[in-house]
Amino acid sequence: MTRPRNRRSILPGRWSSAALVVWACAYGFAQASDTRAGDAEHGMGDIELSLPQAVGRALQDNPTLVDAKLSRRVQRFDLAQAENWFVPELGFGTVSLEQTADLGGDAEFYRLAAGPGVLLRLPTGGTVDMSPSWSVLLDESGQTVSDGAGVRVRLRQPLLRSGGLTAGTAPVRLARLAEAGHMLNFEAAAMDVVTAVIYRYRAVIEAERREQIDQGALDRTRDTLAVNRALIDTGRMADTALAETQAEVARRELALIRSQDRRDDARRNLNVMLSLDAGARVRATEQATVDVRAAPPDLNAVMALAQTGHTAYRRALLNVERAELGVALADNDTLWDVSFTADVELLRTGSPGGLQGGLVRDLTRPYTVGIALSVPVGDSAAKARRRARLAARTAARQAEKALASTVREMETDVQNGVRAIRVRLREVELAQRALELAAEKLEVEQEKLRLGLSTNFRVTRFQADLVQAQVSELNARIGYLNAVAALDRAVGGTLATWNIDVEALQE
Repeated sequence: MTRPRNRRSILPGRWSSAALVVWACAYGFAQASDTRAGDAEHGMGDIELSLPQAVGRALQDNPTLVDAKLSRRVQRFDLAQAENWFVPELGFGTVSLEQTADLGGDAEFYRLAAGPGVLLRLPTGGTVDMSPSWSVLLDESGQTVSDGAGVRVRLRQPLLRSGGLTAGTAPVRLARLAEAGHMLNFEAAAMDVVTAVIYRYRAVIEAERREQIDQGALDRTRDTLAVNRALIDTGRMADTALAETQAEVARRELALIRSQDRRDDARRNLNVMLSLDAGARVRATEQATVDVRAAPPDLNAVMALAQTGHTAYRRALLNVERAELGVALADNDTLWDVSFTADVELLRTGSPGGLQGGLVRDLTRPYTVGIALSVPVGDSAAKARRRARLAARTAARQAEKALASTVREMETDVQNGVRAIRVRLREVELAQRALELAAEKLEVEQEKLRLGLSTNFRVTRFQADLVQAQVSELNARIGYLNAVAALDRAVGGTLATWNIDVEALQE
Protein backbone atom coordinates (compact mmCIF):
# COMPACT_ATOMS: atom_id res chain seq x y z
CA MET A 1 0.00 0.00 0.00
CA THR A 2 2.81 2.38 0.79
CA ARG A 3 5.90 3.37 -1.11
CA PRO A 4 8.38 6.24 -0.81
CA ARG A 5 7.48 9.38 -2.68
CA ASN A 6 9.67 12.34 -3.54
CA ARG A 7 8.70 15.44 -1.61
CA ARG A 8 10.60 18.55 -0.62
CA SER A 9 11.33 18.97 3.04
CA ILE A 10 9.57 21.73 4.93
CA LEU A 11 13.00 22.83 6.20
CA PRO A 12 15.43 23.77 3.42
CA GLY A 13 19.20 23.54 3.26
CA ARG A 14 21.05 22.83 6.47
CA TRP A 15 17.84 22.15 8.36
CA SER A 16 16.78 19.24 6.13
CA SER A 17 18.32 16.56 8.33
CA ALA A 18 16.88 18.17 11.44
CA ALA A 19 13.50 18.24 9.77
CA LEU A 20 13.67 14.53 9.15
CA VAL A 21 14.33 14.00 12.84
CA VAL A 22 11.29 16.12 13.77
CA TRP A 23 8.97 14.31 11.39
CA ALA A 24 10.32 10.95 12.46
CA CYS A 25 9.74 11.75 16.10
CA ALA A 26 6.31 13.15 15.40
CA TYR A 27 4.99 10.35 13.27
CA GLY A 28 7.06 7.29 14.06
CA PHE A 29 8.35 6.58 10.57
CA ALA A 30 9.41 3.07 11.51
CA GLN A 31 7.26 0.90 9.30
CA ALA A 32 5.50 -2.04 10.88
CA SER A 33 5.99 -5.37 9.18
CA ASP A 34 2.38 -6.26 9.80
CA THR A 35 -0.22 -3.49 9.90
CA ARG A 36 -2.81 -5.99 10.90
CA ALA A 37 -1.07 -7.01 14.14
CA GLY A 38 -3.44 -8.32 16.72
CA ASP A 39 -6.13 -9.54 14.31
CA ALA A 40 -6.28 -12.78 16.25
CA GLU A 41 -7.57 -10.71 19.13
CA HIS A 42 -9.96 -8.63 17.04
CA GLY A 43 -12.74 -9.31 19.46
CA MET A 44 -12.37 -9.02 23.22
CA GLY A 45 -8.90 -8.52 24.65
CA ASP A 46 -5.90 -6.26 24.32
CA ILE A 47 -4.55 -5.16 20.94
CA GLU A 48 -1.15 -3.50 20.94
CA LEU A 49 -0.78 -1.10 18.04
CA SER A 50 1.90 1.32 16.99
CA LEU A 51 0.85 4.51 15.26
CA PRO A 52 1.85 3.26 11.77
CA GLN A 53 -0.16 0.10 12.40
CA ALA A 54 -3.19 2.13 13.47
CA VAL A 55 -2.92 4.28 10.34
CA GLY A 56 -2.61 1.21 8.12
CA ARG A 57 -5.62 -0.45 9.71
CA ALA A 58 -7.74 2.69 9.32
CA LEU A 59 -6.83 3.02 5.64
CA GLN A 60 -8.11 -0.50 5.05
CA ASP A 61 -11.20 -0.65 7.25
CA ASN A 62 -12.45 2.89 7.82
CA PRO A 63 -16.06 3.12 6.53
CA THR A 64 -15.52 6.58 5.02
CA LEU A 65 -12.63 5.38 2.89
CA VAL A 66 -14.39 2.15 1.97
CA ASP A 67 -17.28 4.20 0.54
CA ALA A 68 -14.84 6.52 -1.23
CA LYS A 69 -13.07 3.54 -2.82
CA LEU A 70 -16.35 2.19 -4.15
CA SER A 71 -17.20 5.59 -5.65
CA ARG A 72 -13.80 5.76 -7.32
CA ARG A 73 -14.62 2.68 -9.40
CA VAL A 74 -17.53 4.43 -11.09
CA GLN A 75 -15.58 7.67 -11.46
CA ARG A 76 -12.62 5.97 -13.13
CA PHE A 77 -14.99 4.14 -15.47
CA ASP A 78 -16.50 7.49 -16.48
CA LEU A 79 -13.03 8.86 -17.19
CA ALA A 80 -12.12 5.82 -19.29
CA GLN A 81 -15.27 6.32 -21.33
CA ALA A 82 -14.47 9.99 -21.89
CA GLU A 83 -10.88 9.21 -22.90
CA ASN A 84 -12.29 7.09 -25.73
CA TRP A 85 -14.02 10.13 -27.24
CA PHE A 86 -11.62 10.21 -30.21
CA VAL A 87 -11.42 6.45 -30.64
CA PRO A 88 -13.24 5.39 -33.84
CA GLU A 89 -16.66 3.89 -33.21
CA LEU A 90 -17.40 0.82 -35.27
CA GLY A 91 -21.00 -0.05 -35.98
CA PHE A 92 -22.58 -2.80 -38.02
CA GLY A 93 -25.31 -1.55 -40.27
CA THR A 94 -27.65 -3.61 -42.39
CA VAL A 95 -26.74 -7.28 -42.77
CA SER A 96 -29.43 -9.09 -44.78
CA LEU A 97 -30.06 -12.24 -46.76
CA GLU A 98 -33.06 -12.05 -49.11
CA GLN A 99 -34.68 -14.61 -51.33
CA THR A 100 -36.21 -13.23 -54.53
CA ALA A 101 -37.57 -14.43 -57.85
CA ASP A 102 -36.33 -13.51 -61.29
CA LEU A 103 -38.56 -10.95 -62.92
CA GLY A 104 -40.46 -12.73 -65.68
CA GLY A 105 -39.42 -16.24 -64.67
CA ASP A 106 -39.61 -18.86 -61.99
CA ALA A 107 -35.92 -18.96 -61.07
CA GLU A 108 -35.01 -18.03 -57.51
CA PHE A 109 -32.15 -15.75 -56.52
CA TYR A 110 -30.48 -14.86 -53.21
CA ARG A 111 -29.25 -11.38 -52.33
CA LEU A 112 -26.65 -10.89 -49.54
CA ALA A 113 -25.91 -7.32 -48.39
CA ALA A 114 -23.82 -5.77 -45.59
CA GLY A 115 -23.16 -2.17 -44.57
CA PRO A 116 -20.90 -1.52 -41.54
CA GLY A 117 -19.96 2.00 -40.47
CA VAL A 118 -17.12 3.84 -38.71
CA LEU A 119 -17.47 7.21 -36.94
CA LEU A 120 -14.37 9.21 -36.09
CA ARG A 121 -14.47 12.40 -34.02
CA LEU A 122 -11.73 14.95 -34.67
CA PRO A 123 -10.06 17.17 -32.02
CA THR A 124 -11.10 20.14 -34.16
CA GLY A 125 -14.77 19.39 -33.55
CA GLY A 126 -15.40 17.71 -36.86
CA THR A 127 -16.57 14.19 -37.65
CA VAL A 128 -15.66 11.66 -40.30
CA ASP A 129 -18.28 9.04 -41.11
CA MET A 130 -17.17 6.09 -43.23
CA SER A 131 -19.86 3.71 -44.53
CA PRO A 132 -18.56 0.71 -46.52
CA SER A 133 -21.19 -1.38 -48.34
CA TRP A 134 -21.22 -4.67 -50.19
CA SER A 135 -23.91 -6.75 -51.89
CA VAL A 136 -24.07 -9.80 -54.14
CA LEU A 137 -26.87 -11.53 -56.04
CA LEU A 138 -26.57 -15.33 -56.37
CA ASP A 139 -28.58 -17.73 -58.48
CA GLU A 140 -29.82 -21.15 -57.41
CA SER A 141 -26.49 -22.76 -58.24
CA GLY A 142 -24.54 -20.22 -56.21
CA GLN A 143 -23.11 -18.37 -59.18
CA THR A 144 -22.74 -14.60 -58.93
CA VAL A 145 -25.26 -12.79 -61.06
CA SER A 146 -24.30 -9.28 -60.02
CA ASP A 147 -22.44 -7.60 -57.20
CA GLY A 148 -21.68 -4.18 -55.85
CA ALA A 149 -19.20 -2.67 -53.36
CA GLY A 150 -18.28 0.79 -52.30
CA VAL A 151 -17.39 3.15 -49.51
CA ARG A 152 -18.84 6.52 -48.64
CA VAL A 153 -16.88 9.07 -46.61
CA ARG A 154 -18.68 12.07 -45.14
CA LEU A 155 -16.75 14.90 -43.50
CA ARG A 156 -18.31 17.70 -41.47
CA GLN A 157 -16.01 20.31 -39.95
CA PRO A 158 -17.59 23.23 -38.06
CA LEU A 159 -15.88 26.50 -38.87
CA LEU A 160 -17.44 28.68 -36.17
CA ARG A 161 -19.79 27.17 -33.59
CA SER A 162 -18.50 23.86 -32.15
CA GLY A 163 -15.31 24.22 -34.18
CA GLY A 164 -11.70 24.51 -33.02
CA LEU A 165 -9.53 22.63 -30.55
CA THR A 166 -11.16 24.19 -27.50
CA ALA A 167 -14.65 23.05 -28.39
CA GLY A 168 -13.51 19.80 -29.96
CA THR A 169 -11.53 18.62 -26.94
CA ALA A 170 -13.94 20.04 -24.34
CA PRO A 171 -15.61 16.68 -23.46
CA VAL A 172 -12.26 15.09 -22.64
CA ARG A 173 -10.98 18.14 -20.77
CA LEU A 174 -14.14 18.39 -18.68
CA ALA A 175 -13.91 14.68 -17.85
CA ARG A 176 -10.29 15.07 -16.80
CA LEU A 177 -11.12 18.07 -14.63
CA ALA A 178 -13.92 16.09 -13.02
CA GLU A 179 -11.54 13.19 -12.41
CA ALA A 180 -8.98 15.55 -10.88
CA GLY A 181 -11.69 16.84 -8.55
CA HIS A 182 -12.74 13.31 -7.60
CA MET A 183 -9.12 12.36 -6.97
CA LEU A 184 -8.63 15.46 -4.85
CA ASN A 185 -11.71 14.61 -2.80
CA PHE A 186 -10.40 11.08 -2.25
CA GLU A 187 -6.98 12.36 -1.18
CA ALA A 188 -8.64 14.82 1.20
CA ALA A 189 -10.77 12.03 2.69
CA ALA A 190 -7.70 9.85 3.15
CA MET A 191 -5.76 12.68 4.79
CA ASP A 192 -8.68 13.46 7.09
CA VAL A 193 -8.85 9.82 8.17
CA VAL A 194 -5.10 9.62 8.80
CA THR A 195 -5.12 12.88 10.76
CA ALA A 196 -8.12 11.79 12.82
CA VAL A 197 -6.41 8.49 13.64
CA ILE A 198 -3.29 10.39 14.70
CA TYR A 199 -5.33 12.60 17.03
CA ARG A 200 -7.27 9.69 18.53
CA TYR A 201 -4.20 7.50 18.90
CA ARG A 202 -2.43 10.28 20.74
CA ALA A 203 -5.54 10.79 22.85
CA VAL A 204 -5.08 7.17 23.94
CA ILE A 205 -1.41 7.86 24.68
CA GLU A 206 -2.38 10.93 26.68
CA ALA A 207 -5.10 9.07 28.59
CA GLU A 208 -2.83 6.12 29.41
CA ARG A 209 -0.05 8.45 30.52
CA ARG A 210 -2.51 10.48 32.61
CA GLU A 211 -3.60 7.25 34.30
CA GLN A 212 0.05 6.52 35.08
CA ILE A 213 0.49 10.01 36.50
CA ASP A 214 -2.54 9.63 38.78
CA GLN A 215 -1.43 6.13 39.79
CA GLY A 216 1.98 7.49 40.67
CA ALA A 217 0.42 10.33 42.67
CA LEU A 218 -1.72 7.82 44.56
CA ASP A 219 1.31 5.64 45.30
CA ARG A 220 3.26 8.62 46.60
CA THR A 221 0.34 9.70 48.77
CA ARG A 222 0.08 6.21 50.21
CA ASP A 223 3.80 6.30 50.93
CA THR A 224 3.25 9.60 52.71
CA LEU A 225 0.47 7.98 54.73
CA ALA A 226 2.87 5.21 55.75
CA VAL A 227 5.44 7.82 56.81
CA ASN A 228 2.75 9.63 58.81
CA ARG A 229 1.88 6.46 60.68
CA ALA A 230 5.52 5.80 61.41
CA LEU A 231 5.93 9.33 62.76
CA ILE A 232 2.77 8.95 64.86
CA ASP A 233 4.08 5.66 66.27
CA THR A 234 7.31 7.41 67.31
CA GLY A 235 5.41 10.35 68.77
CA ARG A 236 6.74 12.94 66.32
CA MET A 237 3.34 13.64 64.74
CA ALA A 238 -0.13 14.10 66.16
CA ASP A 239 -2.89 11.64 65.28
CA THR A 240 -5.03 14.44 63.86
CA ALA A 241 -2.51 15.01 61.05
CA LEU A 242 -3.34 11.58 59.64
CA ALA A 243 -6.84 12.67 58.49
CA GLU A 244 -5.38 15.17 56.03
CA THR A 245 -3.28 12.52 54.31
CA GLN A 246 -6.18 10.06 54.29
CA ALA A 247 -8.35 12.65 52.59
CA GLU A 248 -5.62 13.21 49.99
CA VAL A 249 -5.51 9.45 49.34
CA ALA A 250 -9.25 9.49 48.69
CA ARG A 251 -8.87 12.42 46.27
CA ARG A 252 -6.10 10.63 44.43
CA GLU A 253 -8.18 7.48 44.16
CA LEU A 254 -11.03 9.51 42.69
CA ALA A 255 -8.65 11.14 40.22
CA LEU A 256 -7.38 7.69 39.20
CA ILE A 257 -10.91 6.42 38.56
CA ARG A 258 -11.62 9.44 36.37
CA SER A 259 -8.39 8.89 34.47
CA GLN A 260 -9.32 5.29 33.83
CA ASP A 261 -12.70 6.41 32.53
CA ARG A 262 -11.02 8.91 30.16
CA ARG A 263 -8.68 6.15 29.01
CA ASP A 264 -11.61 3.86 28.18
CA ASP A 265 -13.36 6.67 26.29
CA ALA A 266 -10.22 7.37 24.27
CA ARG A 267 -9.86 3.70 23.38
CA ARG A 268 -13.50 3.44 22.32
CA ASN A 269 -13.13 6.50 20.09
CA LEU A 270 -10.09 4.93 18.45
CA ASN A 271 -11.97 1.66 18.03
CA VAL A 272 -14.58 3.48 15.95
CA MET A 273 -11.91 4.88 13.61
CA LEU A 274 -10.31 1.44 13.24
CA SER A 275 -13.62 -0.43 12.92
CA LEU A 276 -12.77 -2.62 15.90
CA ASP A 277 -15.24 -4.33 18.20
CA ALA A 278 -16.40 -2.27 21.14
CA GLY A 279 -14.82 -4.76 23.55
CA ALA A 280 -11.33 -4.51 22.04
CA ARG A 281 -8.83 -2.68 24.21
CA VAL A 282 -6.24 -0.88 22.13
CA ARG A 283 -2.94 -0.26 23.87
CA ALA A 284 -0.63 2.34 22.41
CA THR A 285 2.90 1.02 22.10
CA GLU A 286 4.42 4.43 21.37
CA GLN A 287 5.17 7.41 23.58
CA ALA A 288 4.67 11.08 22.89
CA THR A 289 8.38 11.80 22.53
CA VAL A 290 9.54 15.23 21.42
CA ASP A 291 13.04 16.40 20.56
CA VAL A 292 13.13 19.90 22.06
CA ARG A 293 16.33 20.62 20.14
CA ALA A 294 14.48 20.35 16.84
CA ALA A 295 14.31 23.52 14.77
CA PRO A 296 10.86 24.86 13.87
CA PRO A 297 9.88 24.70 10.19
CA ASP A 298 10.71 27.56 7.86
CA LEU A 299 7.66 29.62 6.90
CA ASN A 300 8.69 30.24 3.29
CA ALA A 301 9.42 26.57 2.67
CA VAL A 302 6.11 25.50 4.17
CA MET A 303 4.27 28.11 2.11
CA ALA A 304 5.86 26.79 -1.09
CA LEU A 305 4.86 23.27 -0.09
CA ALA A 306 1.27 24.37 0.55
CA GLN A 307 0.96 25.74 -2.99
CA THR A 308 1.30 22.21 -4.34
CA GLY A 309 -0.67 20.34 -1.69
CA HIS A 310 -3.22 22.57 0.06
CA THR A 311 -6.58 20.89 -0.58
CA ALA A 312 -8.78 23.98 -0.78
CA TYR A 313 -6.23 25.81 -2.96
CA ARG A 314 -5.99 22.94 -5.44
CA ARG A 315 -9.78 22.67 -5.57
CA ALA A 316 -10.04 26.42 -6.23
CA LEU A 317 -7.57 26.12 -9.10
CA LEU A 318 -9.67 23.36 -10.63
CA ASN A 319 -12.77 25.51 -10.32
CA VAL A 320 -11.07 28.40 -12.08
CA GLU A 321 -9.90 26.18 -14.93
CA ARG A 322 -13.36 24.67 -15.31
CA ALA A 323 -14.98 28.12 -15.28
CA GLU A 324 -12.56 29.45 -17.93
CA LEU A 325 -13.39 26.51 -20.17
CA GLY A 326 -17.08 27.20 -19.58
CA VAL A 327 -16.61 30.80 -20.76
CA ALA A 328 -14.81 29.66 -23.90
CA LEU A 329 -17.58 27.18 -24.73
CA ALA A 330 -20.32 29.73 -24.02
CA ASP A 331 -18.63 32.28 -26.30
CA ASN A 332 -18.24 29.67 -29.00
CA ASP A 333 -21.91 28.73 -28.74
CA THR A 334 -22.98 32.27 -29.70
CA LEU A 335 -21.28 32.01 -33.12
CA TRP A 336 -23.04 31.10 -36.34
CA ASP A 337 -23.36 27.47 -37.28
CA VAL A 338 -21.13 27.29 -40.37
CA SER A 339 -19.54 24.00 -41.40
CA PHE A 340 -17.44 22.68 -44.24
CA THR A 341 -18.90 19.47 -45.67
CA ALA A 342 -17.52 16.89 -48.05
CA ASP A 343 -19.16 13.71 -49.28
CA VAL A 344 -17.07 11.31 -51.37
CA GLU A 345 -18.32 7.93 -52.59
CA LEU A 346 -16.44 5.20 -54.41
CA LEU A 347 -18.74 2.64 -56.09
CA ARG A 348 -17.94 -0.49 -58.04
CA THR A 349 -20.76 -2.51 -59.63
CA GLY A 350 -20.86 -5.67 -61.71
CA SER A 351 -23.64 -6.75 -64.09
CA PRO A 352 -24.09 -9.56 -66.68
CA GLY A 353 -22.71 -8.93 -70.11
CA GLY A 354 -19.71 -9.38 -72.38
CA LEU A 355 -18.81 -12.03 -74.94
CA GLN A 356 -17.98 -14.61 -72.34
CA GLY A 357 -21.10 -14.00 -70.35
CA GLY A 358 -19.10 -12.57 -67.43
CA LEU A 359 -19.71 -9.47 -65.28
CA VAL A 360 -19.06 -6.01 -66.60
CA ARG A 361 -17.37 -3.84 -63.97
CA ASP A 362 -18.33 -0.20 -63.58
CA LEU A 363 -16.46 2.24 -61.29
CA THR A 364 -17.89 5.63 -60.32
CA ARG A 365 -16.57 8.36 -58.00
CA PRO A 366 -19.32 10.85 -57.18
CA TYR A 367 -18.48 13.57 -54.65
CA THR A 368 -19.85 16.81 -53.25
CA VAL A 369 -18.13 19.65 -51.41
CA GLY A 370 -19.87 22.59 -49.84
CA ILE A 371 -20.52 24.97 -46.97
CA ALA A 372 -23.47 24.39 -44.66
CA LEU A 373 -24.98 27.43 -42.99
CA SER A 374 -27.72 27.30 -40.37
CA VAL A 375 -29.30 30.60 -39.31
CA PRO A 376 -32.07 30.24 -36.71
CA VAL A 377 -35.21 32.30 -37.22
CA GLY A 378 -36.30 34.12 -34.08
CA ASP A 379 -34.28 35.32 -31.09
CA SER A 380 -35.28 32.84 -28.38
CA ALA A 381 -32.25 30.63 -28.98
CA ALA A 382 -29.95 33.65 -29.22
CA LYS A 383 -31.24 34.98 -25.89
CA ALA A 384 -30.62 31.61 -24.25
CA ARG A 385 -27.04 31.58 -25.56
CA ARG A 386 -26.40 35.14 -24.38
CA ARG A 387 -27.74 34.26 -20.96
CA ALA A 388 -25.51 31.16 -20.84
CA ARG A 389 -22.50 33.31 -21.76
CA LEU A 390 -23.35 35.83 -19.01
CA ALA A 391 -23.74 33.01 -16.49
CA ALA A 392 -20.41 31.48 -17.53
CA ARG A 393 -18.55 34.77 -17.16
CA THR A 394 -20.17 35.38 -13.78
CA ALA A 395 -19.11 31.92 -12.64
CA ALA A 396 -15.56 32.61 -13.83
CA ARG A 397 -15.34 35.85 -11.84
CA GLN A 398 -16.72 34.10 -8.78
CA ALA A 399 -14.16 31.33 -9.18
CA GLU A 400 -11.34 33.87 -9.39
CA LYS A 401 -12.56 35.67 -6.27
CA ALA A 402 -12.89 32.35 -4.46
CA LEU A 403 -9.31 31.50 -5.46
CA ALA A 404 -8.01 34.80 -4.08
CA SER A 405 -9.92 34.21 -0.84
CA THR A 406 -8.56 30.67 -0.63
CA VAL A 407 -5.00 31.93 -1.08
CA ARG A 408 -5.46 34.28 1.86
CA GLU A 409 -6.92 31.47 3.96
CA MET A 410 -4.07 29.18 2.98
CA GLU A 411 -1.47 31.75 3.97
CA THR A 412 -3.25 32.25 7.30
CA ASP A 413 -3.43 28.50 7.91
CA VAL A 414 0.26 28.06 7.20
CA GLN A 415 1.30 31.02 9.32
CA ASN A 416 -0.85 29.85 12.22
CA GLY A 417 0.46 26.31 11.86
CA VAL A 418 4.11 27.34 11.86
CA ARG A 419 3.55 29.70 14.78
CA ALA A 420 1.72 26.97 16.71
CA ILE A 421 4.63 24.58 16.28
CA ARG A 422 7.09 27.21 17.51
CA VAL A 423 4.92 28.01 20.54
CA ARG A 424 4.29 24.36 21.37
CA LEU A 425 7.99 23.56 21.07
CA ARG A 426 8.79 26.32 23.55
CA GLU A 427 6.03 25.07 25.85
CA VAL A 428 7.55 21.59 25.81
CA GLU A 429 10.94 23.00 26.77
CA LEU A 430 9.56 25.06 29.64
CA ALA A 431 7.22 22.28 30.82
CA GLN A 432 10.07 19.80 31.01
CA ARG A 433 12.12 22.25 33.06
CA ALA A 434 9.19 22.92 35.39
CA LEU A 435 8.67 19.17 35.81
CA GLU A 436 12.28 18.64 36.82
CA LEU A 437 12.06 21.41 39.42
CA ALA A 438 8.74 20.12 40.78
CA ALA A 439 10.18 16.62 41.20
CA GLU A 440 13.24 18.00 43.00
CA LYS A 441 11.07 20.08 45.34
CA LEU A 442 8.87 17.14 46.24
CA GLU A 443 11.83 14.86 46.83
CA VAL A 444 13.40 17.36 49.22
CA GLU A 445 10.12 17.94 51.04
CA GLN A 446 9.45 14.22 51.42
CA GLU A 447 12.87 13.74 52.97
CA LYS A 448 12.21 16.60 55.36
CA LEU A 449 8.89 14.96 56.32
CA ARG A 450 10.67 11.72 57.12
CA LEU A 451 12.93 13.70 59.42
CA GLY A 452 9.95 15.45 60.99
CA LEU A 453 10.98 18.82 59.58
CA SER A 454 7.96 19.35 57.30
CA THR A 455 4.19 19.03 57.36
CA ASN A 456 1.62 17.03 55.43
CA PHE A 457 0.22 20.25 54.03
CA ARG A 458 3.50 21.18 52.34
CA VAL A 459 4.09 17.67 51.03
CA THR A 460 0.52 17.47 49.69
CA ARG A 461 0.92 20.82 48.00
CA PHE A 462 4.20 19.82 46.41
CA GLN A 463 2.69 16.54 45.27
CA ALA A 464 -0.12 18.48 43.60
CA ASP A 465 2.48 20.73 41.97
CA LEU A 466 4.28 17.68 40.60
CA VAL A 467 1.06 16.22 39.20
CA GLN A 468 0.21 19.54 37.58
CA ALA A 469 3.72 19.77 36.13
CA GLN A 470 3.47 16.24 34.77
CA VAL A 471 0.08 16.97 33.19
CA SER A 472 1.34 20.25 31.73
CA GLU A 473 4.40 18.56 30.27
CA LEU A 474 2.23 15.80 28.79
CA ASN A 475 -0.22 18.30 27.32
CA ALA A 476 2.66 20.29 25.85
CA ARG A 477 4.12 17.23 24.12
CA ILE A 478 0.76 16.07 22.78
CA GLY A 479 -0.04 19.60 21.68
CA TYR A 480 3.24 19.90 19.79
CA LEU A 481 2.79 16.59 17.98
CA ASN A 482 -0.80 17.44 17.08
CA ALA A 483 0.33 20.85 15.83
CA VAL A 484 2.80 19.12 13.52
CA ALA A 485 0.03 16.83 12.26
CA ALA A 486 -2.30 19.80 11.77
CA LEU A 487 0.28 21.71 9.74
CA ASP A 488 1.02 18.64 7.67
CA ARG A 489 -2.68 18.31 6.89
CA ALA A 490 -2.97 22.02 6.11
CA VAL A 491 -0.22 21.87 3.47
CA GLY A 492 -1.58 18.58 2.08
CA GLY A 493 1.52 16.58 2.99
CA THR A 494 -0.06 13.91 5.18
CA LEU A 495 -0.06 11.17 2.56
CA ALA A 496 3.51 11.91 1.50
CA THR A 497 4.67 12.01 5.12
CA TRP A 498 3.24 8.54 5.72
CA ASN A 499 4.45 7.19 2.35
CA ILE A 500 0.88 6.35 1.32
CA ASP A 501 0.44 5.46 -2.33
CA VAL A 502 -2.88 6.99 -3.34
CA GLU A 503 -3.15 4.91 -6.51
CA ALA A 504 -2.79 1.68 -4.56
CA LEU A 505 -5.05 2.93 -1.79
CA GLN A 506 -8.06 3.45 -4.05
CA GLU A 507 -7.90 -0.08 -5.47
